[in-house]
Amino acid sequence: MYYLLYGIFYLLSLLPMRLLHAVADGAYVLLYHLLGYRKGVVMRNISLSFPEKSEEEKKWIAARFYRSFAHTWVELIKCLTITKEAAARMMEMDTSLLQKLHEQGRSVQLIGGHQFNWELLNMTLPVNQPFPFLAVYMPMGGKAIDKLIYKIRSRQGTVLINATQVKEQMKPWLGRQYMIILGADQRPARPESGHWLNYLNQPAAVVKGPARNARAGNMAVVFGYSQKLGRGRYRFCLEMLVENPETTTEEAITHAFVRRLEQSVQEQPENYLWSHKRWKHPWKPEYAHLWIDTDNPPPAS
Repeated sequence: MYYLLYGIFYLLSLLPMRLLHAVADGAYVLLYHLLGYRKGVVMRNISLSFPEKSEEEKKWIAARFYRSFAHTWVELIKCLTITKEAAARMMEMDTSLLQKLHEQGRSVQLIGGHQFNWELLNMTLPVNQPFPFLAVYMPMGGKAIDKLIYKIRSRQGTVLINATQVKEQMKPWLGRQYMIILGADQRPARPESGHWLNYLNQPAAVVKGPARNARAGNMAVVFGYSQKLGRGRYRFCLEMLVENPETTTEEAITHAFVRRLEQSVQEQPENYLWSHKRWKHPWKPEYAHLWIDTDNPPPAS
């Protein structure tokens, strides 16, 4: 099955990007207008995140999201054969901050959310900065598709760390200089194990691991976010979030990350992954001791 999938993906990846985007436009019509893939989740997330927007504006965000979602998948397929130069034309970035931190002998935790197109980062970040580039990933259900996605994501040298085996697979990197990227807008497996705060007008549980690990290794925490500039064109922006985590708290790091991510999503909401069940865990009063939001009080009920 793997070799069959690989062959299909390989042949598709040879198609011109403009043709693949045309295919994605057809997939968008299918996903949004005909099948309504997770449409209830998408519209609920957008409505709760932007209560001030009109129904027309919310539908516009949703439609643009579905189009970008479809484009992400064909751009992932293109990554199977894309050259470094072509990938760099699709995802522009200034890595001078990373160069500076590497010269200082620091390791870096690159933290962000699921903004399109994160897949292109595996084609550009490993070759455009001096750090060994590690990425935590969650294996997919099917072995064949998981093997294929692994091959694509590691093609330019990204070291993939299995999210279920992080402690073991990070051992070879202890005491070494590296950069690790984390999609830290995931909800924790158990709501009582996370930090709680307002995120896009809703109480949300946030994983503690990134802040805890950054403090443990005093890794410079850099916030990364992407902007969509046009069809198949993105800009990845890098900002220092917390330079010396050991001098602050886990709660302060998490709070700073969520506020900055929230701002970047509000600037270009159609570029965010609205189909995931980010707010699946409902707020309960017994989580009050986990509330870390210094800008907002915990919900009354």
